Amino acid sequence: MKASNLREYAKSQGWKKTQTPNGPEKWIDNNNIPRITIKKGSGRAPGSEYPHVEIKDSTGQRIDTFGNPVTRKSKGNHTPVIDD
Repeated sequence: MKASNLREYAKSQGWKKTQTPNGPEKWIDNNNIPRITIKKGSGRAPGSEYPHVEIKDSTGQRIDTFGNPVTRKSKGNHTPVIDD
């Protein structure tokens, strides 16, 4: 999965990009829910060492790429992404 494809999709949905100086790139929907978070990777948490994406549905529930609910620390919440 490429980050550029996720960005294109987010733009097509009308979501707005936000990012703090040192924070991850987030795409916020019209209800102020961060639907896509693209992270560079961090060694602070297991499974988060590499670039990955976190996805949420319209209710704010974390989901995997198949739409299944996941928890914050689960592998499905850390989908590998090519940050292009």
